[in-house]
Amino acid sequence: MAIAAIAGLATYGSAAAIAGTLAIGWTAAFTAFAIGAGLSMVSRALMPTPSIGAQMSGTTMTVREPASTRKLVYGRTRVGGSIVYLDSTGTDNEYMHMVIAVAGHVIDGYEEVWFNDEKIWDGGSFVGSWATYVHLGLYDGTQTAADSTLVTASPQWTSNHKLLDTAYIYVRLKYNAEQFANGLPNISAVVRGKKVYNPANSTTAFSQNPALIVRDYLLDSKYGLAEDAANINAASVSTAQTLCDQDVSLSAGGTQKRYVCDGVIDTGNSREANIESLLSSMAGRLIHSGGEYFISGSAYVTPTVTIDESVLVDAISTQTKQSRRSIYNGVKGVFLSEEDNYILADYPAQISSTYSSADGDPIYLDMPLPTTTNNVRAQRIAKLALLQSRQQTQVTLPCNLAALKFKAGDTIMVTNAKIGWSAKVFQVTGYNFALGGDGSIIVNVEAIETASEIYDWTSSDEEDYLSGGEVSLYDGRTVAAPTEFDGTASTATNLDGTIAPQIVSTWTASADAFVIKYDYQWSTDNSNWNSFDVEGTQFTISPTIGAATYYTRVRAVNELGVRSAFVTANVTAIGDTTAPAVVSSPSATGGQGSITLAWTNPADKDFSNAEIYRSNTTGGTYTAVASVAGGHGLPSSFVNGSLADSEDYFYKIKSVDYSGNKSAFSAIVSATTSAPASPPRADNGYVYYTVSSANPPSAPSATSYNYDTAAFGGLTTNWQKNPPTINGADGKFWASSFTITEASFGGAQTITFSAPFASTQFDGLVTFTNLNSELANASSTEITTINGGLLKTGTIEGDRIRIDGVGIDVVTNGTEKTLQIGDSGVTSVKIDDLAVDTLKIAGNAVNIIRAATSTSSFTVNGSTSPVWTAIDTLTFTPESVGGSAQPISFKASLTWNAFDSSGYYNGNLNVRIRRGNTTLVEYEAGIFLMFGGFDFLGTPVGSATPIVIDTETSVSSRTYTLEVSLYSTQTNSPRWVIPAGAVLEAVEIKR
Repeated sequence: MAIAAIAGLATYGSAAAIAGTLAIGWTAAFTAFAIGAGLSMVSRALMPTPSIGAQMSGTTMTVREPASTRKLVYGRTRVGGSIVYLDSTGTDNEYMHMVIAVAGHVIDGYEEVWFNDEKIWDGGSFVGSWATYVHLGLYDGTQTAADSTLVTASPQWTSNHKLLDTAYIYVRLKYNAEQFANGLPNISAVVRGKKVYNPANSTTAFSQNPALIVRDYLLDSKYGLAEDAANINAASVSTAQTLCDQDVSLSAGGTQKRYVCDGVIDTGNSREANIESLLSSMAGRLIHSGGEYFISGSAYVTPTVTIDESVLVDAISTQTKQSRRSIYNGVKGVFLSEEDNYILADYPAQISSTYSSADGDPIYLDMPLPTTTNNVRAQRIAKLALLQSRQQTQVTLPCNLAALKFKAGDTIMVTNAKIGWSAKVFQVTGYNFALGGDGSIIVNVEAIETASEIYDWTSSDEEDYLSGGEVSLYDGRTVAAPTEFDGTASTATNLDGTIAPQIVSTWTASADAFVIKYDYQWSTDNSNWNSFDVEGTQFTISPTIGAATYYTRVRAVNELGVRSAFVTANVTAIGDTTAPAVVSSPSATGGQGSITLAWTNPADKDFSNAEIYRSNTTGGTYTAVASVAGGHGLPSSFVNGSLADSEDYFYKIKSVDYSGNKSAFSAIVSATTSAPASPPRADNGYVYYTVSSANPPSAPSATSYNYDTAAFGGLTTNWQKNPPTINGADGKFWASSFTITEASFGGAQTITFSAPFASTQFDGLVTFTNLNSELANASSTEITTINGGLLKTGTIEGDRIRIDGVGIDVVTNGTEKTLQIGDSGVTSVKIDDLAVDTLKIAGNAVNIIRAATSTSSFTVNGSTSPVWTAIDTLTFTPESVGGSAQPISFKASLTWNAFDSSGYYNGNLNVRIRRGNTTLVEYEAGIFLMFGGFDFLGTPVGSATPIVIDTETSVSSRTYTLEVSLYSTQTNSPRWVIPAGAVLEAVEIKR
């Protein structure tokens, strides 16, 4: 039987006796009796158990362990879970995936999801901005397939990972340093736990009724006792169910159910411990008697059985006072407070000052309530425990077998004249068997006094509940903003006497103890912000612009870099509104392409700069051309350059202070730029000595030179610029070269003459001859004649010849000599057609290029069968080389534009080059996919450059064409435009 698995749930002796069987010895029968779950809640609290408080505090924690126990969730509570899968994916492991098993069974549903102590999901919707960073898959245990999102994202989680009959949460986190400042959060959820069967209406649904929950655990074949429903007394379940559902008034108004079970059962604990936890929610008992389980909650039951001398077989044994170990004057303990998000807290202790005075000092019973979450309900249960512990009188009643009709937990009345009791009420705590002297069976009933007053409860009994328990630790993810942020506009006087307008912003420090600095920002347009890190609680903006609105804001920053919300304040700046004095003594001086302005700044100590304005006429429009900073009361100047020569310019000046105040204009000053300056001149040439002599004369000199007339002043006698006339009888004549420079235009001259050298001038025909007989032969190559600019001779020998700046030279490279024409400026050399006669020209040395260019655009219409349009035509007869034409290289270039398409279409644009009817090359320019309604005319969207060589050898006239076609499967006939400028080029290669 299942009852054998739990010690203390069976009363072996009573079961055997009732069954009428004595299969085992009496001694064994007498010692086999145990109360177990039939103990009172006071007795249970005294039993040594593991730290139930530690177990309770861990129910909201999510853990990752290689092996963890399964949990059963009953009622409504907040639970953590076991991480059964963990993976990261995405760029830089951006996403973290977790699967958290919440319960080892089907649950009714999820109500909230919490990260640490912050709610991020509530009733179907994310809270705040959490949807940006979190994806949730919530499964209640009825699922039959794996989470498809996780299967797609993480290859290790396959479609076979269904977690059947397990309630779990799939969580995907997107990394964000501020959102997850402390790393992975503890994830928990408020859930509605296991559905239980209700015999009263034959339905299975979510319930918090402790009687139904205890019954479910007894029947649970997977985690509970796997008992048969027939072994659970139905009447006791019904009575306990009704008791738990009773309404109890609250001091704040309204009512609540008398007993509710909300908590987590750990399969790692013993079944007995789990039943004790469930029973604690209704201060109840589970009794096994007569082969049945009896479930009862804590309530006073009016007794119907009286034990008197007719039942008693011996004297009553009485203990009128319990030991100090068994009585208490106060009850305290912990529970999972639903008012504080199910954290572990102390419920209000139930203390009796009367009992404490009687006992001499406080004596507390520490009684945790693992499946109670409401503080008023916890107080009610604690009060029951306190009053029960004060019941002092205990009795042992030796009875005949008639005592077997009641069981532990029943109330009875005892009447005994000797003791003076008349219908005194006791509660049965147990019984055992003994043999009388005559061999009869004695049933020793053990009982303790009770009274209906123990179970009384009024709303006035409630104690104020102050939240306590777990301390909420700072997670760094949120930062409290500073407060009392404000700004004050004022002015300050600097050490040099200048006035600086300013705004002083102040604020009260953030209440957050982990704030390390503040991010202060200001702007004059509420768009472009200036940002500063501030460690204190004040910042000064200086200088400010008078009357301007300054938008200011500040936020707190903690050690993790997480920022609070901004607090803002708008401040209108004030400042010096008095304009500075006008500049004094303005002047203007013209120069070559510039005008220099000079003035004296005003004595105002807050003077900042002078603004220069210029116009082309005295009454014209003046435009600002410069801003010149300077010290107050000091001379200042400005050169306005890049001006036209010989032009008039007019100026006036304003003073500006640090507050932006401007003075009136100064008096207008003007100046004219200088005329263009001429560069210094230079000249050179020759002078001639007019008297022939055998010896050279002295070098000439001169005192001046007139550049306009090219005449010397003070030139030495017998020297002149024109050469003398010479006849055959004259002797030797002399000349001198001169150079003249000046320091500046019209400035001092430097005149230099060279030493005289022999000089002869020829005027007319000069004939040089080696033999007089040659003069008679006009074709002689031995005669040289110079007639004006014509030189006639036989052979000219020289290193190079230069004609009009173009050189003719022979370049030697090893044994190879090359005649080079054009070394400094010749771009082409023309040779008449058919004027070159040679045995061989190097390959590709001479090419004949022909080309045709389209002068208008062509529209190409789409068609389901190719329709070719000729763009360019080129007709010519190739040159004959040895009776055959040489290969001809063709190249074409064209672009195209989309035009006036309607609807979606696609197409292929093809280009080809043909000789007559022979296609030399066909080129698929592109495949197009377009959406209609657009006109791209004029915008190139494609181009093509097909190249081909025609090797036809016949020497005859040929016609070449460049053609295009547009193939499309669409019926709306897309069109393309081939703009003018398409080129077909032929290069005839002559060898």
